[in-house]
Amino acid sequence: MTSFEIPADKPGYYRVAISDSQRNEGPWTEAFHTSQATPLSDLTILSPASGEDVAFGEPIDIRWLPPAPTQQVLVQIQHLVDGQWQVLQQSEWMDNLGEHREWIWQELPDGTQLRAVVTGGNWDGSSFTAASAPFTFDNPKTEQPRTAARHWMYY
Repeated sequence: MTSFEIPADKPGYYRVAISDSQRNEGPWTEAFHTSQATPLSDLTILSPASGEDVAFGEPIDIRWLPPAPTQQVLVQIQHLVDGQWQVLQQSEWMDNLGEHREWIWQELPDGTQLRAVVTGGNWDGSSFTAASAPFTFDNPKTEQPRTAARHWMYY
């Protein structure tokens, strides 16, 4: 049995790779969490970065820290319309570990401001939400109409 200590001043979610070399099993990952909720102030959107450009059909990797011990996560891409953030698309995930890939599958005007919003619920009943800094949709001109399929990526 492997043991390790979780610092009392760093509650949250931890992942540990465990391997049993005697039986040649693993490595596998054990995920567990402390009894304390992840404070909202500790939730940070790592990407997309502020001012980053994304284009039609290109993936947007949305990552946040610390990976919260969530029952469910809702990841939204919002766009700025007349000074108000509105949901463009969203995906719901179970037991998400801090990352998600999304594609912009709609035509948008060049320069549209976007942001990623992550909302979830912790196992202890608390919840969290965080939004990325705005990033920009880059819509290079093409002569042919474009379509993009909605992609589903499981991690």
